[in-house]
Amino acid sequence: DIHGCFLGPNGRLYWCDGRHGHEFVDEQGQVRSQGKAARIFSCRLDGSDIESHCGGGMDNPVEVDFSAEGEMLGSVNLFYEKRGDCLVHWLYGGVYPRRDQEAMIAEFRRSGDLLPPVLDLGHVAVSGMTRYRGNQWGDAYRGNVFQTEFNTHKVMRITLAREGATYRAAAEEFWTHPSPDCHPTDVLQDADGSLLVIDTGGWFRNGCPTSQIAKPEIQGTIYRIRRHE
Repeated sequence: DIHGCFLGPNGRLYWCDGRHGHEFVDEQGQVRSQGKAARIFSCRLDGSDIESHCGGGMDNPVEVDFSAEGEMLGSVNLFYEKRGDCLVHWLYGGVYPRRDQEAMIAEFRRSGDLLPPVLDLGHVAVSGMTRYRGNQWGDAYRGNVFQTEFNTHKVMRITLAREGATYRAAAEEFWTHPSPDCHPTDVLQDADGSLLVIDTGGWFRNGCPTSQIAKPEIQGTIYRIRRHE
């Protein structure tokens, strides 16, 4: 259950791996890394120097983006045992729940408590996200995080503020589609400052309570959101 890749500001490629296990084998057939926990991995652009950025017991990290200072934020599903789809500050070497996955957590070295999310959005199936760059929509939008929700047919606008070594966050509905067959999976910022929302359509039916019946006739769509002058 791999998502990515994402180019980091340090020139490394990052990707998200869900709690389904990994095994890296070198050219000589030697196992260099293996485990079952979810992780954020990175490597150089030539595929070398693979390392684990952070990880834990959560089900499914989906996407990452970076603050202006280079810190990593990301979306993750099933952060807690009883759901919890969250925005998380992914710290290098950090270890995260779920607390019912003790064997997964034991794969990591840690010196303190498991790290909490920045924001718990509920049972919404978070998917794509992007940090808004520039001020094409005004300074109030600079650095905001836009987060798609597969279950609720929405894009959320999340504002961040520094709080100690991490962030506090507030969320509001930014865009909502009236159709229950709209399932947004990503949001991207275009060169002109507009946002592109990727709707995957109705074919997918695995693991999400609002998508139980495959509807391949419901085609995907790309929506563009511009600032209203």
